[in-house]
Amino acid sequence: MNLPDLEWQWLYSRLAWGMVVAALLVRAWPGSALRLPRAAWLAAGLAIASMWLPHAASPAYWLGLMFQYPSVMLVGWLVVPLASRHSFPAGAPMPAAPFALVLALGGAWLYADSSGWLNTGSYSQGFDHRWAPAAVLLAGAWAVWAVRSAATRASGLVVLACVMVFSLTRLPSGNAYDAFLDPFMWGWAVGVTLVAAVRWARRWRRAGLVTVPQAPAA
Repeated sequence: MNLPDLEWQWLYSRLAWGMVVAALLVRAWPGSALRLPRAAWLAAGLAIASMWLPHAASPAYWLGLMFQYPSVMLVGWLVVPLASRHSFPAGAPMPAAPFALVLALGGAWLYADSSGWLNTGSYSQGFDHRWAPAAVLLAGAWAVWAVRSAATRASGLVVLACVMVFSLTRLPSGNAYDAFLDPFMWGWAVGVTLVAAVRWARRWRRAGLVTVPQAPAA
């Protein structure tokens, strides 16, 4: 499989990190659930512009050294709400719990494989010229199916964007996995999964505490 040119990877790093930092900045802005003030948009614009400073003066340079490239998935989940409305609800964007569980388990498997705990070569298969296109095609088919339902439409659109970007450009790294997962995206998915698990456990516990009154004996 052809790998993206290093210059294109650097351009992607600047653009993607700028969008991620800007979206997180807007998300943390006081009163972000309401209509965002001009100051928030100005700060987001400055964050994006700072990524285009030369060499080590760019925050993208240092972020890339520490975390490589943000996945297209992470950029999509952060930017879609900004593009769709002028407000940024505190609860958005959040992948649905089943979708987050898949990402959390998949990321855990890849981490165990790349760190030597497993010996399956799964991550390296993301560069394979046969397996990677097949996996991306499968993800695209799921995305098309998911867009049909309102409950999974957001996840489907983001996955479809990942498929299109990787298929056309091989960005961010040439590895199919890197288009869908990165350390931030995986940590986010784990957090969503744990929150959903705690809520389920609380509901189960409350249901167990509810007792049905027995009818008095005749």
